[in-house]
Amino acid sequence: MSEARQLERPPSLTDSVVMHIRDAIIHGEYAPGQRLPEATLAQSLGTSRGTIREAMRMLEDLGLVSRTAHRGPFVTILTKQKAFEIYTLRALLETYAARMAAEAGKFDAAALAGLERRLDVLAETGRTGSVIAMVEADMKFHMAISALAGHQMLLEHLADIQTQNRRLLAYSDLYQPDLAFVIQRHQHLLTILRRGDPDEIEREIHEHIYEVGLEIVERLMFDVPEGATGGDGSGAPNPVDGQPAPDRSEAGAQ
Repeated sequence: MSEARQLERPPSLTDSVVMHIRDAIIHGEYAPGQRLPEATLAQSLGTSRGTIREAMRMLEDLGLVSRTAHRGPFVTILTKQKAFEIYTLRALLETYAARMAAEAGKFDAAALAGLERRLDVLAETGRTGSVIAMVEADMKFHMAISALAGHQMLLEHLADIQTQNRRLLAYSDLYQPDLAFVIQRHQHLLTILRRGDPDEIEREIHEHIYEVGLEIVERLMFDVPEGATGGDGSGAPNPVDGQPAPDRSEAGAQ
């Protein structure tokens, strides 16, 4: 008898709430420092305050939500230091994953063909989609490289870092991309991967991520020091509690 196929369980209500709020934060619908009142969110999402409370704990683990002793949860404030830490850690994790994959001979014809297809998707998204969709395609390209290392714990940490990396889209004015340059740069990376030299791959991946990260750190649209407060005491540049921040979907970073 063949092995039974595993039951695929749908995400729980809490998971769905986490994904909804996570995406809203990533896309800049809630500003850094903006309070996330449990009662307001429970009413707007049609769920219980207990579910919202558990979702806030999970979003804290992702680094997207913070809280202090005397106030409720609020969107974690982005600073240049935090952005620097996100990009430098991402560079280290992706570099290590790519080197592991190279040393294990994982950049074979099939893997490279898969990356070529992802690059085609990136190019098509750049021509027809939004900036955020293009960044998503870019992230998936990079995650596909890292996945070849076969290191699950590393990939889980990298997924969390990429979630925070996406947030920088909404608060940087850098990512108004030159599509031809973006594709050329990724094609060059593919050329390096085809050669299979672990040292060369390590250098290229690190440079690819680190240099872009430094540019983004310098071009964040604002830098609110940790613990600073806006006029409403929220820590943000005067957002209205419970209301979306201004749409910044056309700003962003790789």
